[in-house]
Amino acid sequence: MIDDEIIDQIAQGVFQIMLEIELVRGENTVTSDGLWATIRIDGAWSGSVALVFSAELARNAACRMLKLSPDEVTDADELEVAAELANMIGGNLKSLLPSPSQLSLPVVSLQNASGSEYSQIASLSGFEGSLGVCIATNGAN
Repeated sequence: MIDDEIIDQIAQGVFQIMLEIELVRGENTVTSDGLWATIRIDGAWSGSVALVFSAELARNAACRMLKLSPDEVTDADELEVAAELANMIGGNLKSLLPSPSQLSLPVVSLQNASGSEYSQIASLSGFEGSLGVCIATNGAN
């Protein structure tokens, strides 16, 4: 399994570099409320990675990535940006796992659409909102 600190560093790095949003480690209090962007990794290691965005972070991330004002951002923009961030963070995590492996396309919803039980959770927050990074493994990894 990937170390919690590595998960934090990857998520923090993507948000800092791509969006200039600073997130710091908080309490492990990811709720089911929010925008869920889930991506599967299948191969030598199988499981899923889910990002759970607070409403504020979903909006602010879309504003930053698409260079729009909050009034211009649509729900579709938030979904698109959440999917792209899940792809970036999932790809970084995949590179640390045993090969070979494949990354799925992200699925974005307002709930835990995968139905997975997440065994590893990192909670990050900042002035722009909060993010949960959840990992579920399938079978004997």
